[in-house]
Amino acid sequence: MAIGSNKIKASLNKSFWDKVKFFTLLLLFVFALIFMKLFETSDLDENGCPDSNLIAAKNIVLIDATDKIDNATLNLLKPLLHNSQLEQNDWFDNGHKVDQTTFYLLSDENPSDMVPIARFCKKSPGVLEEISKSRKDIEKIENRIKTKINTTYEKVKHNNIATRSQIIKSIAFLTDDSTNWKKGSKFIIISDFEEISSECGNFAKKVPLLNNVHSDCKRWIDIAKANMETNPTDTIQSKILTHEIRRQNMPEGLMSGFWKPYQVYVTGNKDVTQKKDIQNDL
Repeated sequence: MAIGSNKIKASLNKSFWDKVKFFTLLLLFVFALIFMKLFETSDLDENGCPDSNLIAAKNIVLIDATDKIDNATLNLLKPLLHNSQLEQNDWFDNGHKVDQTTFYLLSDENPSDMVPIARFCKKSPGVLEEISKSRKDIEKIENRIKTKINTTYEKVKHNNIATRSQIIKSIAFLTDDSTNWKKGSKFIIISDFEEISSECGNFAKKVPLLNNVHSDCKRWIDIAKANMETNPTDTIQSKILTHEIRRQNMPEGLMSGFWKPYQVYVTGNKDVTQKKDIQNDL
């Protein structure tokens, strides 16, 4: 009789633990579905970017390739490219959005003809990305990004010297494109800042005062202002971050006389400190 009783107990215990296992797996499955729904990330494009409604800032990096780029600038460029596609640290607090960064080369072509040499987006936290995309898909995107970084780096490294340097007009055109720019973002310029254009003159010969530029030049400055200006009291403000490429015989007052007042005027942001470590600002 005792043997039969033990068998019944064992059978009941097995049935109980089978049910526990079943309901545990069921709960884990339901939790996974809820988790995916709450934190799902959209499919990423070839640049590693999600849908536009999941992009917070739209930063721009303008690299002046109108003269030979020195080694110090080249050493700055690669970490800048890498940092533009790291994990978004404030993803949870930022409405599940990531920052986009678009890179341009400044040459002697018309600013209206400029096209991006690269575009990257920061990543949502890895665990969430794993849920929405397979590891194989993520590795494909990462490999494309690494290839693009190397290609961009080599293109800058072997640039040709140009005859014009239309920095002011380029800023106006690039910020006028909502695909690449939105107010409250960062516009990073790596340049010697020697503007050479028919509208604004040759800064290598004479640096004008901001309030005394030609009307043709003022037009492009005001377009940039309309595209970039944020209120000083806004939580998120537009910023122009400058990294000056130093050359011999730089004109006096180039940065302090024109470019710093320009930054304040077009963005409304008085923080115009030149950056030596701008790669850490992305």
